[in-house]
Amino acid sequence: PDAWRARLPPADEAVSVMLDAAQAHAEAWMPEWLLPFPDPDGRGALLLGVREPAEWRALFEQAAERVADVSPRTKLVVRLSQVGERSQALFLALAEEPAAVAVAGPRLLPGPVALGGPALADATLDAWERWRATLAAPPDLWILAAGCSAPAYGEAAQARFVEGCLARASARADVRAILLDAWSDAGHTLGLHRADGEPRLAGSFARHWLDLARADAGR
Repeated sequence: PDAWRARLPPADEAVSVMLDAAQAHAEAWMPEWLLPFPDPDGRGALLLGVREPAEWRALFEQAAERVADVSPRTKLVVRLSQVGERSQALFLALAEEPAAVAVAGPRLLPGPVALGGPALADATLDAWERWRATLAAPPDLWILAAGCSAPAYGEAAQARFVEGCLARASARADVRAILLDAWSDAGHTLGLHRADGEPRLAGSFARHWLDLARADAGR
């Protein structure tokens, strides 16, 4: 809610709002996939409070029950921002059978030079590969956000990062899908399109890449 920009409610109240919103969105749109909470190891912790992995699993199970009541075909998704031990514990808590989510995946952002810059994306995907290998039937792996701030890094750097993320997704057989963050600037500067609607270099490249992918699929 826009009101949260001025004042965050108590964590339990915020959780209630998010659960209500998940159910309302599922009922209105009946989507195939739904991400009910922000990243539990990132923005989700800031908005909803720092919680243990078992507590997050309980919240996702509550969301799943409420969503199933209004849209039985909708499957839940979780995105994680980090790859440390706590994030791994969150993933395992949500992914161990019976899994609380059908899809789980990382957010990819360019890292600082000390961590290898864009190569941090490789380290992130390598970590996810290790985590998933410990499970007999892990949830599907999607790259659930891949983005770079054009004003912060420059449009050419943004385009190169988007290109690199698309190439990584294509090269890894375990990655089922990739979401680019985001179509346009809205509360951030990650858009493939500028505020005036004109495509940035990354937007033009993404369109070209999609056209090529569609052509390959049609052969």
